[in-house]
Amino acid sequence: MRYAEVVGISDVVINPFEIADFTERAGRGVLVVKQVKKKQIKAIAKRLGLAYDEKQLLFAKQILNEYISEQ
Repeated sequence: MRYAEVVGISDVVINPFEIADFTERAGRGVLVVKQVKKKQIKAIAKRLGLAYDEKQLLFAKQILNEYISEQ
């Protein structure tokens, strides 16, 4: 059984509907290019148990972003 939660008018947030929020591609035949962040690389390195420093993270970020942009 489902329950409904009653909220006040001040709790309601209205945002415009954007179809791009629900699709993987921005347009037909146009691939969205994402940028890799140092924070993401750091999290992956920690998860894999790899040692790293800031210079290595910056190098990996630059290499990955260039590789992604070429694809």
